[in-house]
Amino acid sequence: YPLNRFQRFEFALTGGWSDDDILSLVAAYDRSTGFIINDPKLRTTQSSRVLIAQPTMAYVVDNTIFGYTGPYRGTRYRFSVGTTLGGWMYSQFLADVRRYQQIIGPVTFASRLLYYGRVGRDAGQFSVFLGIPDLVRGHTSGSYSRNECSTLASVTEGLGCPASSRLIGEQIAVGNFELRFPLLTPAMKFAPAGFPPIEGTIFYDIGMAWNQGSELRWELSPANPNPNIRAPIMAWGVGARVNLFGLMLFRVDWAFPINRPLGDN
Repeated sequence: YPLNRFQRFEFALTGGWSDDDILSLVAAYDRSTGFIINDPKLRTTQSSRVLIAQPTMAYVVDNTIFGYTGPYRGTRYRFSVGTTLGGWMYSQFLADVRRYQQIIGPVTFASRLLYYGRVGRDAGQFSVFLGIPDLVRGHTSGSYSRNECSTLASVTEGLGCPASSRLIGEQIAVGNFELRFPLLTPAMKFAPAGFPPIEGTIFYDIGMAWNQGSELRWELSPANPNPNIRAPIMAWGVGARVNLFGLMLFRVDWAFPINRPLGDN
């Protein structure tokens, strides 16, 4: 429902069906010899079956002006709230605020503050991974498996790998800050005719993921492996954006994690 050219309300109704079964392989063995005495059989036991509906309402504002590879001036934000009806009970909240400030000429400072989370009895049915490049760069799951979680010593009994577990939660908060500037655009006289526009960026990301009951701190103690203790992860880096003839945007980032000596990305 539009209020004007830049503001609107959005309403949505989504539904979901979750059907969980336990699949067991059952076989009989001879006690004296240890050999199997008949063919294994598959047995399916229904664990749970859940039907949910989720009405959602959002307030959206967007007055941004786009350049070659993204907005360079204006503000956009979305605030939404939703709740579930049915077998699972939780509420879902989103606050996403983005600001694009033109500093001088084509140089822009872009910032985003994001909160996303689910709270309630069944919020634990869904979790979010913080280390994807759209949230906090430099902390992908692959880089943790190659480094912090690559040895048996990094796995705590019953807790998995605490270093990567701290990146998974029912709620997340993220801050992204970028300085964007042109590298090669049609506005430059020396740019080859028809060459796609390229813009560079210097960025800083910070974020935290947590669950209900997590203990939040600013820094972690290396001596405490408890993954329920959460602290922000951070990274800085450089990148480039290429507008491929108006068909798509190509993005590459080189991130340097902060306070993570084993990490590489």
